[in-house]
Parts: sequence; structure tokens; C-alpha cells
Amino acid sequence: MLSLRHIYIWLFSIIIFVVLLIKFATPWLMTIYINQQLQKNPDYTGNVHSVSLNLLRPSISLHNLHIVSRTPDDQSILDIPTLKVTPKILHLLRGQIHMEIYALAPSLTFVVRTPTKAKPQTPPVYIWHVARAQLLPLPISDIFIDDGSIQYIDKTAEPIFLIKAMHIHAEIRDLQKPASKTNPLPANLKLYANTLGDANAQAQIAFNPKASLPTFELKFSLKHLQLKQINNFLEAYTDLRATAGEFNLFVEATGAKGHMHGYAKPFFKKVQLTLSEEDKKSLIKHLYKSVAQWLSDILKNNDTGHTATKIEFSGSINDPNASLWNTIINLLRNAFLEALLPRFD
Repeated sequence: MLSLRHIYIWLFSIIIFVVLLIKFATPWLMTIYINQQLQKNPDYTGNVHSVSLNLLRPSISLHNLHIVSRTPDDQSILDIPTLKVTPKILHLLRGQIHMEIYALAPSLTFVVRTPTKAKPQTPPVYIWHVARAQLLPLPISDIFIDDGSIQYIDKTAEPIFLIKAMHIHAEIRDLQKPASKTNPLPANLKLYANTLGDANAQAQIAFNPKASLPTFELKFSLKHLQLKQINNFLEAYTDLRATAGEFNLFVEATGAKGHMHGYAKPFFKKVQLTLSEEDKKSLIKHLYKSVAQWLSDILKNNDTGHTATKIEFSGSINDPNASLWNTIINLLRNAFLEALLPRFD
């Protein structure tokens, strides 16, 4: 007959065995599961190198998550060296499951190609959303991004246009918080980034993540962008080059009930434009440059040397499945284009 001491030893051994099984078998099984899920989507594929589990402070970490598009060049879309998922303890005590995501040095790439009827282009923000839902089918409350980067490549432009934002620090909070009459936009995003040399970008977005159509308030600023840093963009769209000048952009916008409106306010300082040697032979392009410079000069504040204007915009969001993030990305991209091109086009 077993003594009480032997029973305790057996129970302790069983507990140790279960803990070790969870500690070592679960990450292995999760790695297999995640890699299988990443192979199922027709638009992209990918893999995670390994998964680790922390039992002392409950969390799961995905290491070297890599997602690529199913295109001829296998363009990398998303790379995350470390993605940590942690349950919010206070919510667990209330019987709720709310998760926090911490992403270290994620890299997101958006490539614009000429779309084909057989395979329309899928935005990477949508791909990330689907991948997250597949890999982490749990309610996400907060997302934290440390030292991330975003690369935008337009392969339809000639020359190819590339812009990259570095050192992105962002936090998205309260994604599971319900909207109310007193707080119709319960979630919020704060983002800071460096782009194109010494330029810096900031964004603040309050939004309703559970709204059927994008519902948000946006404030965005881009400061101290040297125009020489975007000469490939200027050449692609205007045949001009900047030899000097600074560009600043401020955008405010709101979206609600299928409608969007706002304004963009660009500021130019000490702009100097030129043409390539080949283009200088064309009288029409000489006039083209002169008119562009004149348009810049007539709005100039003589005391500060700044050029400023205000571009108002409004429109409808017709797609009932429109993504909030794709709507905001397109809004900022169009505001950037509208702010620059009227000055030079």
C-alpha cells in the first residue's frame, strides 16, 4: 500500500511531467500549426522559425516570422524578428481573454505593381490582418511596435519610386473597448517615425475598430523633408529635380457614416527646381519649370520664405468591406501627392 509520502511524490512527478510537456511540446506543435496556416493563403506564404513559451509570466513568442507574396519575385511583405503575445492579467481575473502584441523591429513592404485581371494586387495591411486572424485567433487589445520600418515601392513609376520610414515606434490601444455616446472613438494609435533623411512623421488616430465603415479622426504631420531626398519621385511625376527646398505637411481628416473629409496643409521653403540636361533643350519644359517656380513664388510669405496653401478634400467610402488602415494609408498617400504635384505639375 502506498504511503502518503509516495502519493505526494507521484503527484509531484506528474505535475513536473505535464509542465515539461507543455514547455517543450507546445512550442513545437505551435510552430507546425503556424507554418501550416501560412501555407493556406493563395496570395502569400511564409514561415516562423520557432515558438517559445514563458510560463512564469504567461506569454508566447514567435521568432523570425517571415511572410512573402506569391509573385514571380517572391517579394518579402512582412518580417518580424520577435513577436510576443501576452494575456492581460486584469482581464483574465474577470474571466475575459484580451491579448497584447509586442513586435520588435518589424518590417513591412508595400509594392505597387501593374495589376492583372487574373491576380489583383492585395494590400499588405490586409494580408497582415488576415495573417493575424489565422495565427492568433484571439481578441487583441493592444499592439506595441518598437523600431519598425515601412517600405513603399512603386514599380509602375519610371524611374521606380521608393520611400522608406524608419525607427517607427507605435502603440495601438483599446481595440476591444466598445464605443459609446460619450466615447464614439474608443481606440487610438500614436506613431512616430523618421523618413527620407532627417524628416520625421507623427500620427495620432482615434477610431472605432468595430465600426462597419472606417470611423476615425486623424492628425498627421511630416516635418523637415528635404526635397532633394525625393528627386526620383519628382522626376517620375514632373520631369523636375529639386536642388534645394524643404517640405512640411499637416493633414487632418475625419471619417464617419461612409463619408470622409479633411484638409492637407503643405509648406514649402526656399524651393529651387531644375531640369535634366536633356530636358533643358526643350523650350516647352523651360516654360514648364518657370510656371512651376512662379506658382511657388506667388504664394510665398516674404518674411519667412515659406510657401503655404490649404487643400480641402472630401469623399465617400463606398466599399462596405473597406479596411480602416487601407483607407488611412490611401488618404495619406493622396494628400502627399496632392500637396506636392500642384506645386510642380
